[in-house]
Amino acid sequence: MSEWQQRILPSFELNQFCYYEDEHGHPIAFCNWAFLSEQNRDELLSGERELIHTDWRSGPHIFFPEMIAPFGHGREVARDLRRRVFLPWKGQKACTVRGKLDVQNNRCIRQVQWFFV
Repeated sequence: MSEWQQRILPSFELNQFCYYEDEHGHPIAFCNWAFLSEQNRDELLSGERELIHTDWRSGPHIFFPEMIAPFGHGREVARDLRRRVFLPWKGQKACTVRGKLDVQNNRCIRQVQWFFV
């Protein structure tokens, strides 16, 4: 629970999130972002530590702690974020850490993903 508090609640306080609903008002996606210092970004990407409250506005580097789109709306969310939220940062490199399931060994592998906003 404390990990979710560190990864989600600060984004509400800082208005660094988007929540999406379908035409019937059902939730379909959630995304949040932090602006990290280079040092904080490197520590998070290496798995050295988890995101903490003071990280959220510690620098210019865009990091996405959560991108939840369980019903296949991920591309639409990314398009909306680029057009509506991150237009001033167009072309800037951003990153996230995803979990990739290794079924054979029954474990989750951390995978850093880079992309442009």
